[in-house]
Amino acid sequence: MFVKNLYKKLLAASLIMISLAATTTQLFNEDFGVSFGTKYTKAQQYLNLHQDNFTPYTSLAGVNEKFMKAIVFPEVMRYNEVYDGIQTESLKVLYKEWGTDYANFSIGHFQMKPSFALQVEKQMTDLLTPGQIRDMGFDKILSAPETTQRSLRLQYLDNTAWQAKYLTAFIMICNARFEHKIWASDQEKLAWYASLYNRGINCSDASIKRSVQQASFYLEKGMPGKKYCYAAIAQYFYMH
Repeated sequence: MFVKNLYKKLLAASLIMISLAATTTQLFNEDFGVSFGTKYTKAQQYLNLHQDNFTPYTSLAGVNEKFMKAIVFPEVMRYNEVYDGIQTESLKVLYKEWGTDYANFSIGHFQMKPSFALQVEKQMTDLLTPGQIRDMGFDKILSAPETTQRSLRLQYLDNTAWQAKYLTAFIMICNARFEHKIWASDQEKLAWYASLYNRGINCSDASIKRSVQQASFYLEKGMPGKKYCYAAIAQYFYMH
């Protein structure tokens, strides 16, 4: 009887683990490569072209280049659809003068906002070592006056190599924040990191859990049409 009951418990536990793995490792249920067509291909080509911007930071981030690229892939795909150079240049002038209260907008292929960069800079001073900060080159902006910081921040965010540095710092901050979390798989970890990148670095764990399953990401200019799950797109790219 004891053996029989133990077998039932083990079987039940196995079924739960299989079910959990199915929900945490693969969020997508469509072929995004086909659905997005040239959008997908162009974004993939852009990231492959800038491979050298990711490779130097894999050891610091503790993940491979594909994981790093997957976090920003949905934004790179959307960048080609929504970029408006004239509007962006106007907003830059406002931001330099007055800061994020007057202008907070997405910049570059990774679609990073000045507010995102500022939060990364603030949190890295608490969670990263002075050596890590210096090795990535953030010591200059952190020690500058506020107006100079805003000017430097715009220069950095306009540069793919620097956006890769901000991405690296973001991942390192996530690593510190979720240091004690046990991931069911790399795909689950990616879903959380990608959702946090999309929703905001200060999102709560409860908000991330909801976001992982939510379809709230638009691809089209003006944001019409179908919404997608950001984490699912990131996972799809990572696994293909």
